[in-house]
Amino acid sequence: IQTEQGMLAPDLFVEHLDALPIARTVYRGRLTGKFATDVREGRFDVTEGVVCKGGETGSVWMVKIKTNSYMERLKQAFAADWESHWE
Repeated sequence: IQTEQGMLAPDLFVEHLDALPIARTVYRGRLTGKFATDVREGRFDVTEGVVCKGGETGSVWMVKIKTNSYMERLKQAFAADWESHWE
């Protein structure tokens, strides 16, 4: 959600919109290499991957982490062009 100050901080987004059909939260905490590895190795019940968001209202950052199984499906579907559909 965009505010006059910029994008709404992730914790406020979840707090205010939790009753709506938004993506479920699979993890709250620091973005670490272990978390990225756990996502890639399929330790969370996600089909494609996750979008991580952090920061405060007005200075929100985002990053995608995809699962290895999703990468394999991309390779099968798009052959040599699979990387254009990756993170």
